[in-house]
Amino acid sequence: MMRDKIAAELWRVEAVDAGVPESVAKGRTPEAFADQSPELRVRWFKFADAILAALPGMIPDLVWKAVEEDRGDGHSDETGEFESGPYYLEIGFGSDSYVWSVVYLSDDVSHGHDCPEGARAAANAHHRAAIAKAAGWTP
Repeated sequence: MMRDKIAAELWRVEAVDAGVPESVAKGRTPEAFADQSPELRVRWFKFADAILAALPGMIPDLVWKAVEEDRGDGHSDETGEFESGPYYLEIGFGSDSYVWSVVYLSDDVSHGHDCPEGARAAANAHHRAAIAKAAGWTP
């Protein structure tokens, strides 16, 4: 698990930074970390958890260069090319209003939003969660 690997590496780096003999630092392996006391492991897991919690926030927002508009009559007007992601914004018109939707092409899911800011925020949250899960930062 990613958490265990990070905690074990931090534990090893601490030994190196403390100037312990090389043989001691080399002995601080992930397997050796797994055999340490629960108290020691909890200490390093706190640091690993902080790192893992910070990583998704470091993923940059998606870049939006275009919006596709569904006029409600089966036709769409595209306003440009999309720079990134399997995401795009689509405007769907209802009987007396319109709603912004984030369309995820990768899993064919749409989520309606009342404003473009909400749609963009939802797409960015989905994007970060997908990357974090794929990288093993989150379950």
